[in-house]
Amino acid sequence: MWINIYGNRSYQDVSQYPVFPWLLTNFESDKFEKLISDSNNIRDLRLPLGLINLDEKGKYRQNGYIESYKIMIMDLIDKNFLKMKMKDDDIEEETNNIEKALPPKQKDNNDDYDSIYFSSKKSNSIVLINNQNLFPKCEDKMTSEKPKKYFDYNLNLDNLYYNTNIPYEMLPYLFGSHFSNAMYTSHYLCRLFPYAFTAIEIQGIGFDCPDRLFINLQNSISSSISEKGDLREIIPDFFSLPEMFININKLELGKSNDKQIDNVKMPNWCLDNPYFFIENYRSLLECGYLNINSWIDLIFGYYQRGKIAQSIGNIYLPCVYDGVMNFRIKPEDLIKNRFENEFKIRFSEMGIHPTKVFEKKCKSVKNKINDQITLQSFTLFDTSEIFHKIKLQSKFKDIIYFNKRNSTTEEIYIIDKRFIEQKLIIQKNKEISSYSYSIKELIAKSPFPFAKLVQRNIEYKLIVKQIFQEEIYIITGLFDGELYVLKNTNKVECIDEKYKYSFDVINRIFDKSVITSLSIDKDEKFIIYGTQKGSLVIYNLNYNNYKETKKDFIKLHKFFPSHPGYAINYICINSILNLFADCAYDGYVNIYNLPICNLVRSIYIEPNTIKEIFNLDFVFMSAQPLPSIVVYSNEVNNFKCFSLNGNELSTIKDAEQMDLGINENDGKINTSGMISPIMFTDSKFNDYLIYILNNKYVMINKFPTMQIIGYIYPLLNNYSYITNLCLSNDLRYIYIYDEFNNEISIFHHNITKYNN
Repeated sequence: MWINIYGNRSYQDVSQYPVFPWLLTNFESDKFEKLISDSNNIRDLRLPLGLINLDEKGKYRQNGYIESYKIMIMDLIDKNFLKMKMKDDDIEEETNNIEKALPPKQKDNNDDYDSIYFSSKKSNSIVLINNQNLFPKCEDKMTSEKPKKYFDYNLNLDNLYYNTNIPYEMLPYLFGSHFSNAMYTSHYLCRLFPYAFTAIEIQGIGFDCPDRLFINLQNSISSSISEKGDLREIIPDFFSLPEMFININKLELGKSNDKQIDNVKMPNWCLDNPYFFIENYRSLLECGYLNINSWIDLIFGYYQRGKIAQSIGNIYLPCVYDGVMNFRIKPEDLIKNRFENEFKIRFSEMGIHPTKVFEKKCKSVKNKINDQITLQSFTLFDTSEIFHKIKLQSKFKDIIYFNKRNSTTEEIYIIDKRFIEQKLIIQKNKEISSYSYSIKELIAKSPFPFAKLVQRNIEYKLIVKQIFQEEIYIITGLFDGELYVLKNTNKVECIDEKYKYSFDVINRIFDKSVITSLSIDKDEKFIIYGTQKGSLVIYNLNYNNYKETKKDFIKLHKFFPSHPGYAINYICINSILNLFADCAYDGYVNIYNLPICNLVRSIYIEPNTIKEIFNLDFVFMSAQPLPSIVVYSNEVNNFKCFSLNGNELSTIKDAEQMDLGINENDGKINTSGMISPIMFTDSKFNDYLIYILNNKYVMINKFPTMQIIGYIYPLLNNYSYITNLCLSNDLRYIYIYDEFNNEISIFHHNITKYNN
């Protein structure tokens, strides 16, 4: 998307809409894994669509383009506009440079898959839930061969385009149509407003002929790789907007084969569900195996124009290239408007090439965005390894803050409701076949001074957060209804000294009832809290002010009622979408934008029982692989999943309602529902949720449908009471606190075992 923006593509202009590549040349299969395991179905992204020849029709189209281009070149030579010879020394040198610049052979790598393994010393600690492989693990025949060099003319097309002695009509081109224009954009989005109006305007009197509308995904890709004149790529909405495939506005699109056109026909492997389609298609885009950089070179970079572009056959009509028509049209003609309308129509209907963004080849950045482990499968193996327990020295009660620090070693700080703090420094020593741990514990000799204030209050729902590189504590959830800001001036390392904290109370000018929920965005720009009376209060955070003056770093931004009369139970902020959502026991989820804080959408959750209201305890907002809203109710122990437009995706029941092999007789089953939820993102941009269920299981679910990827069941002596958990920064470790046994259990990704 950033490359599209730099290439002057915009959502505001349908003729220059952002462009994305087709990833597959075939969608027909009963299973997605089966589809992408066949390299013939994966598009060769080093070639323009017009040169892909997977069938006889495609070969005929390709040969037609090539022969037509050669005729244009010969015509220029016959009329003495060109003087050139074939295959001289300069051409051979240029050819060698081109071949060196082409993408390297894509090799089959046995280590393509990233997985996480967790195990314990108990054979029933880990259960295999899902081991599906979503990405191809086969040698791609199309990318294992060098791209064919189609033309050996030592010809610089840019020189021809800017040579006004050559008539525009004689300028050579390979493809007489473009890959992106207003007609293609409105074709894909004809079911949505305002693009439906654009589709009607282009046709003049109504929608296009029904048989030419976007009615079948397989037909669209088949046409793009075989039909002459159809070179359309796709748009980013294929990876983010499932509603584009649904006739949600009930438009009259006509009939095809005596059948009324409605939704787009989706592949069988996604069960005709556009939400599942986008979830998988987006995952394929982000997987890192498809040489997207080669396609970027074609559209936005190195292979876009010039000698090397014509050598590999990446040549479109001259009018689509940036600056060509502005150069060739005389200023006096523009003043007289002789050609202005003609070329406006041509640009709109034909399309415009993106501005060239890169002068050099794009390098592959596979897995370079971050080095987090990808959670794709959880597999059971020898459970006698990779499990460590830390028996805590002091007895903790109801841990409310259990955090990791960013450091070379893994540091965990533990704080309970009595505000007794303990620090664990865990040094991981990686050996050839195993891991060892060195645990150092530091215990504070005196609790927080703030603990006395907490003890004087009746606790409602104590919330503790840290901001600004963990120098500031935000504490609330007491019956006094205050929001306390503590400036930490001492570290736990200095255990021989007394704590030196100072704290301020934020002045509240609106709704002084108890604060029931609080959330801080990842960028630490906003604090949003909800109250028992259903109000939302938003504060701006400014780290620069704190760093420079230690003052005025929290300022009131907005306050307003969200769920009048109902306590707000949970708030989730998504910085990628610039949205936040809240939920309450009135059965509604309200979605607001940031920083304006306008209501974007309100979703009512229909109850499953005879009760009038569905009690909502949690709401989560995911941006990837599909923007979605997920709500959870402890009352019925299940999820409900929605798109941002409020369309329900699916309902996933919890572990005890599914056949996951858990022995119900192993210890006492609690019914506390979900606690300590943590959202995280893997290296392939998939969002996950890890949480404790019923104080007994650690569950891992994948957005947007909350499919259960795996769970941990650390049953110890038939009795355990899990109250908190945290993840390591690299996502390789899960730390689980068992209050009954007063110990922390560490689950680890056995990367050595996996590689072997």
